[in-house]
Amino acid sequence: KIIQVNTYCTAYIIYTHMSNSIKVTHVAESSNIEVDRSEKYDRQVRLWGSLGQEKLENSNVLLLNATAAGTEALKNLVLPCIGMFTIVDGNKVTKKDVGNNFFVTKNDIGESRAKVTTELLCELNPDVKGNFVEEDPENTIRNSIDFFNEYSIVIACDINITNLLILSKHLYERNIPLVVIKIYGLIGSIRVQKRIHQIIDTKKEDPIADLRLNNPFPELLELLESINFDDMTVEQRNHVPYGIILLDHLIKWKESHNGKKPTTSDEKKEFKRILWDSKPVGEGIHAENYIEAYDKAVNAFRNYEIPDDTADIINDDEMLSNLNSESDSFWIIAKAFKNFYDKYNTLPLRGSIPDMHADTKSYQALQKVYKDKANADIALITDEVHDILQSVNKDIDSISNEDIRFFCKKAWFLRVIKNRSLEQEYSSDEHNCGTIGLFSELPVEMGGNPVLSNYFILRGFDKFFEEYNRIPGLSENEFEADVELFSGVIQTLLNDSGVNIDLIKKDVINDVVRFANSQPHSIAAIIGGIASEESIKFITQMFGTLENTFIYDGIQGYGSNLEA
Repeated sequence: KIIQVNTYCTAYIIYTHMSNSIKVTHVAESSNIEVDRSEKYDRQVRLWGSLGQEKLENSNVLLLNATAAGTEALKNLVLPCIGMFTIVDGNKVTKKDVGNNFFVTKNDIGESRAKVTTELLCELNPDVKGNFVEEDPENTIRNSIDFFNEYSIVIACDINITNLLILSKHLYERNIPLVVIKIYGLIGSIRVQKRIHQIIDTKKEDPIADLRLNNPFPELLELLESINFDDMTVEQRNHVPYGIILLDHLIKWKESHNGKKPTTSDEKKEFKRILWDSKPVGEGIHAENYIEAYDKAVNAFRNYEIPDDTADIINDDEMLSNLNSESDSFWIIAKAFKNFYDKYNTLPLRGSIPDMHADTKSYQALQKVYKDKANADIALITDEVHDILQSVNKDIDSISNEDIRFFCKKAWFLRVIKNRSLEQEYSSDEHNCGTIGLFSELPVEMGGNPVLSNYFILRGFDKFFEEYNRIPGLSENEFEADVELFSGVIQTLLNDSGVNIDLIKKDVINDVVRFANSQPHSIAAIIGGIASEESIKFITQMFGTLENTFIYDGIQGYGSNLEA
């Protein structure tokens, strides 16, 4: 059925279809305002690039339960333009929702929370398609688990631990990222899970440029040989790029030191003294390029070593030795990198050089040498990728040249994160992990470890629900009894984990039981904001993600990552 709802300048077109026996309703918002997309998303493209934006716009996000934190997270994904989202929620809007959720109003009380929040979220960005399912997501988990297979990422709010473990296991096996949001009063947490997450750009800044001065390639040596410092005027020497100056001095040093570069502190000081004394002098001559070479002399001392994260990737025999037609393009390119490294004992050249004090002609000549070498390396990597694709019966066009070029430029900034599953975290034999033992070392007389305390409090709510099928503190008449029951649950968890049972004080337990399942919007906004950041990282495969659990304490006003 098609229903059109008119607003000031927009229209909602609502229609339904069946997906895995689930009725999915689509909300498409149309607008009479035309906006230049490149201008609209310009600022964020500067952050994660056109490739990251493309991944974002092709994503399909699923939110389970449109809570205050869940809608805050989805808002921060709709604004930068995810491709599509779906909300699964069987609840009706209540007065409590109106008090903490900005995406419902008092006029919506009694209406479908999934429908209302989807419509309001679609208003934020007409480029995004919104869908909703009016069903309890826990029923979906139990009865239609394959429904989750089509999504890029799943954000789960207020799902009881029994069903959450079923969902997490299903997604973990299919390597679909899961972000779990929990809020109890002023304590909130985010648990991220993905079996293997490949990061194609950690966005780390390398303070030392990839100039390869200590291992110069032939084309760079040819450029140096074309420069005769002895025939140069003082003015000409004043405009030679510092990379060439360092390379010239390094080669001369090696010639007089049995082919060895400066290694000891005294040798490095001597090298820099020689470099300083060689700078041109004269009236009006500032020798900024030589001063720059002096400051950047570490480029001449640096051994060529690939980053640990990249080394771990190209040495991951488990992933690289079992490539097939279903393998992710990341691992196919990584295999090409390994083959390249085995042949040339180096990664592909980055190809970019930093700004240098030099005249335009000299700088461009140096820049061209690095760009040409980088392009030659990319061509070799591309050949390797095509050979691998053919060996696993995949079309060579299944990985674009643009993707290969991007990987080559970011070879120094790759990383793979392997998260533990929720099942591993919650199984009894995994409780005594080294991380928890480490965090419990802070003496109780010093207040214990607040991050660990909050972790067990959140786990206590899960355990309490598992045993009593309700949240503690919901009924004022049962408050004192719930405090005792909750204390017993906490002590059992602490005992099972080998942690001091006095870690959590009685007055703290009183406070958190009094919170019950309240979700203040201030906490929801913080937790939802961080959850959306992590979701963007998963989708774009850029920036380092959280590892396992993040806990925010609204009482103390701080958050911390716990790798539990």
